[in-house]
Amino acid sequence: MSLRPGERIVRMWKCRADVYSEPASDEDSGWGKSGGLLVLTNLRLTFLQNTGLLKRGYLHYHSAELGSITTATVHKHGLLVEWMGKYRPEKNNYDKMEDLDARTMEGTGGTDLQRAAADILAARSGAFAAPPPLATPPPVLDFNTVMRMAAPGGRIAGLRCPKCSNVMQFPAYGNEVWCPFCQTNIRAEQLQTWPQLIIREG
Repeated sequence: MSLRPGERIVRMWKCRADVYSEPASDEDSGWGKSGGLLVLTNLRLTFLQNTGLLKRGYLHYHSAELGSITTATVHKHGLLVEWMGKYRPEKNNYDKMEDLDARTMEGTGGTDLQRAAADILAARSGAFAAPPPLATPPPVLDFNTVMRMAAPGGRIAGLRCPKCSNVMQFPAYGNEVWCPFCQTNIRAEQLQTWPQLIIREG
């Protein structure tokens, strides 16, 4: 595997991946498991397939740019990674993962490596990080709040309809009311714009 300018290895795992080879018969789908190396760099995730039993060698099987990875899901069969390929969405399942030291190529042990790999991919790609929490919507203004703001310590005599100008009783609660004369809808929040509709005592 040739590294690009500025590319560096972040983590390596020995694992198995789903690979395709020419079917041996009509009943054979061509898909199977193959051992190899899963290499995470600061730019991409690459699977290198084992090429021989006696002589260790690796062949580039596939790569996913970190920015193209959409999900990394841990399940009972391994780690499922999905990404947007050049022409279509792609995915692969990795299992039997074992940490490797990138310099010595020796196993370093460890447990729950599929979960650790998913967490690392999430942090590195940022493409499927948890969305920020939704902002709390502002509270809906009600007539009781308007009354306290408009006449602190005083009293309000009524509410004037903005359409027919008739005066109605000021609502003690809720956030909307209908004029009993012309059925115009009046919302409490509108009284911030039209304070002249509030009739104060005195």
